[in-house]
Amino acid sequence: MRPPPPHPIGPPPDAARDRPLVSVILPMYQVKDYLPEAIASLKAQTLRDWECLCLDDGSGNGMAELARELTQDDPRFIVKAFPNAGVAATRNRGLDLARGRFVAFLDQDDAYHPTYLETLAEAIERTGADCAMCLYQSTPFGQEPPPPAKAQIIDDPCDWLLRTGITITVWTKLWRREALGDVRFDPTLYGSDDALFTYSAFARFRRVVFLGTPLYFYRRHAGAVSLRGECRYLLACLRFTQRWPKVLPKPLPRTFRKAMLKALSDHVKTAYRANLPLTVRRAIARRVLVLLRTNGLSVWDWSWGKRCRWWALCRRCGWPFVIRVRARRREAP
Repeated sequence: MRPPPPHPIGPPPDAARDRPLVSVILPMYQVKDYLPEAIASLKAQTLRDWECLCLDDGSGNGMAELARELTQDDPRFIVKAFPNAGVAATRNRGLDLARGRFVAFLDQDDAYHPTYLETLAEAIERTGADCAMCLYQSTPFGQEPPPPAKAQIIDDPCDWLLRTGITITVWTKLWRREALGDVRFDPTLYGSDDALFTYSAFARFRRVVFLGTPLYFYRRHAGAVSLRGECRYLLACLRFTQRWPKVLPKPLPRTFRKAMLKALSDHVKTAYRANLPLTVRRAIARRVLVLLRTNGLSVWDWSWGKRCRWWALCRRCGWPFVIRVRARRREAP
């Protein structure tokens, strides 16, 4: 990772000040291997006016002690330990404790580019946006600076997000804390709580700014939430899809219909390909049918290829042909 410049941007933090510019929320749970890199990426930030809330979610393996050891030379880090409640509840605790004007999220196994906070904070200040977004990459940052990106100002955030589906993750964004208000994570949505959080926030935002350059390193490994507990994760994604329209502005944006069809088609594709128990596969297929009807949609609104995938899933569920064809009017058994 590229080291910070000799004179980091922004004044050094002052303990007498009421609040820092940015509060970074870093949930921690059991996986120690990558925490030093995550903390080092924060220490390397060119913007210095921040605090980091390192919140141990009941790891029970010395995670909080490791964090204290890594950050003992920097008073901007605040380490706290709580009983296990899940990453969504831990992030909510961080939002309640945050004091900064802006809020950022960092996962324990990921890392920021050295200019992450500075670039996004400057974009918000310059455009008056409620949120600034960047892209992520799945390879560590090298010595070279990220490619420059022109800021795209978006005055219809929710419609834009439905249309593009870009960056629904919370950790590719810097959030204006005042604009977030009481938006919080739903602890029941295992692995998809960040998507509902993002849509809930964008539904109330007036303006966001998008920088099409990667400033966040997302590490893919077997311990990642989206890669473990496949059945639980898929069912949580369907619960998100059920609650999705409830958090969007009314009347629903015109782009919602297409976005919902794509999301349900993705669920069908995953349920067909994944090695799932028959009961889980049938439960997912039933829920897809219910969500289609609830939103005034039908299997016949999909393209031919996506309908074929649906029928293939029905065959794997052992359902008769009439259910596949008359999905618009009949419920699955």
